[in-house]
Amino acid sequence: MIRDRVLDSVKYYSSGLIHELEVKHIFVGAQAIAFKVIVTFIPAVILASGLIGQFLRGEETFKYVENVIREFLPAYQSDSIIAMIRDLQDVSNTLTLVGVFGLLFAAVTLFTTLRTVFANIFQDEWHEHRSILRGYLFDFRMVLQVGVFFILSIAITIILQTVDSSGTAFLNEIGIDIQWIQEGWRGIFTSTGKFLPFLLSTMVFFQLFYFMPIPRSAFKSALIGAVITAVAWEFAKIAFTSYATGIGGFEQGWFTSLGDSFLLVFATVFWAYYSGVLLSLGAIVTLLHERRHRARKMNDNRNQDSE
Repeated sequence: MIRDRVLDSVKYYSSGLIHELEVKHIFVGAQAIAFKVIVTFIPAVILASGLIGQFLRGEETFKYVENVIREFLPAYQSDSIIAMIRDLQDVSNTLTLVGVFGLLFAAVTLFTTLRTVFANIFQDEWHEHRSILRGYLFDFRMVLQVGVFFILSIAITIILQTVDSSGTAFLNEIGIDIQWIQEGWRGIFTSTGKFLPFLLSTMVFFQLFYFMPIPRSAFKSALIGAVITAVAWEFAKIAFTSYATGIGGFEQGWFTSLGDSFLLVFATVFWAYYSGVLLSLGAIVTLLHERRHRARKMNDNRNQDSE
């Protein structure tokens, strides 16, 4: 019985995925998502430059950086770099302002692209479309919702790393240098550091799959799609990082002749496109599960009416 249900589910989802890939422009949508992700990097870099300039405006900070530069670089190079830093200080307010509004605009248009791609996927007979005004208001709301989880993810990562290092030092200070205790401490934070990104990724994907369609997807359908997408996301992230830094990585392959800048651009474009494909496939899984859920519900209602 269980074996038949599993085989039936595998057949349903595999055939459904193939059919959706044939009739809907999934890979074109993934390219659109990748392009908007890359465009969003531009105001992010501008904002980062402005924040660095703001940080360097402190007199003590600037003197420390200036001394380091003059110590390690010859005079003709250090003078030009210091002059560039001073220019950055002068325009830091403008860069920060432009970066904030530019990043907000780029993020909103990114969610507009996601909403358009998802509208191409969620177009069954019960789905509806938002008006232009409602659509942009929804995009702004999603920027805030997902942005909170993005900032939370960064904050949790920093906190875990800080507590892990300071906790080990604290154990040494109070005289607890037993190896199995310290290894257990590190193991707890290593496991937490792996689980929390998966949990936050699942929550981000769930919001996309649950809130974007009108009417909203079934809770269970969106959750299943989000979990599958998050698992694929985390495994791909681990595999890509391992390849780029380990065996057969970029530094050891034929890529090295292309230069570091090209490799960075290539990795960014590849990851952005893969993310777009993964989001589209997760949305399809959500849609397929909801179709099955609705079909079963309709059959149950018909059986009740016939009785």
